[in-house]
Amino acid sequence: MNFMDQIKYRPNAYYIFNKGYFDLARLYKINIMESLFIIRQGYFQYKIVDDKKRFREAKTNLS
Repeated sequence: MNFMDQIKYRPNAYYIFNKGYFDLARLYKINIMESLFIIRQGYFQYKIVDDKKRFREAKTNLS
């Protein structure tokens, strides 16, 4: 049994896991409950798509 099997998942919640818990079948169960999960970055590659200009525009729009 995996630790992820012992969690009582709730709809519309966020779950944060270490990269050691990367199990697509178990993560899919969270997804179908309309909850979200975050996995701590390890060997995954990512690209930042938001830039400083967009941040300034968003900040200006909030004022």
